[in-house]
Amino acid sequence: MAGDSINNQTTTNAILWLTRTGFYLYPSGFNQVISLAFPIDVVNHLEIINEDKLTELISAFIKQHQLPALNVFVVIAPDGLIETVLPSADPKAVKQTEKTFLEMVPFETIYSIKETINQQTKLAAFNGNFYQIFAKTLEKFNWKIVAVSPYFITGQSNFSQSLAQSLLTNSQLLIHHNFISTDIYIAETNDKNHTATDKKDSQPPKSSLIWLLPVFFILLLILILTLILTSSKNPAINQKNIPTTGALPALSPSPTVIPLITISPTNISTHSGNLDNQPALTPTNYPITITP
Repeated sequence: MAGDSINNQTTTNAILWLTRTGFYLYPSGFNQVISLAFPIDVVNHLEIINEDKLTELISAFIKQHQLPALNVFVVIAPDGLIETVLPSADPKAVKQTEKTFLEMVPFETIYSIKETINQQTKLAAFNGNFYQIFAKTLEKFNWKIVAVSPYFITGQSNFSQSLAQSLLTNSQLLIHHNFISTDIYIAETNDKNHTATDKKDSQPPKSSLIWLLPVFFILLLILILTLILTSSKNPAINQKNIPTTGALPALSPSPTVIPLITISPTNISTHSGNLDNQPALTPTNYPITITP
């Protein structure tokens, strides 16, 4: 079996064709494609529902098929991507189209790739959160993801053993057209064609709004002190009119009244791709195999 040595352990190269409902796997040297279906209470449309159950599911799958350590080349099927064709227009229009497309993608973390295939420039995105958890889960079983690539760079929208064998002999194609990079966990990479975007980073910081509250109360205190000092400088009795000798004049029956100013604090608020023709995988008991 073709492979490399990682941590003094021989590993086998494998192609993993990822769909919304599961994946097909072809390790080098195997005589058939094997598959795993995702129960909807574990993974639903590439949203991981239960990470612990996913670990148990993959563990049982590996034991069932006696799989070795793997270097995994992931290819995302059409139903696992959200994609669009960019217009042939000026760079500003293309940039705006990219921005609008990525804002509409319903994932918290987005991995995107832009590739020109047959004179068409495609922009594709997939769920970055799924990848991060999925990759971490596979690492528990000495499976290392080498590359994650869109289906359209293979020229095929359906998976087969012959396609997997061809990709294994030309793995550099997958490495070159790869969603992931060394900057994978950075919100936005410097590579124009390979981007990981975290939508949370685009939100305005809420902590700055919190500081407005103490500033408001300090200003309120200054205003109150100003009123007190102002009232003390304007007493009801004008001292200059008091005679130095003799009886004091009668006081005015109408004392000066300083109105009480009530200030209410201002409320501060803080504010899919085309489906391929691959049949959906259905969760069943092991063994789960697909004969090419």
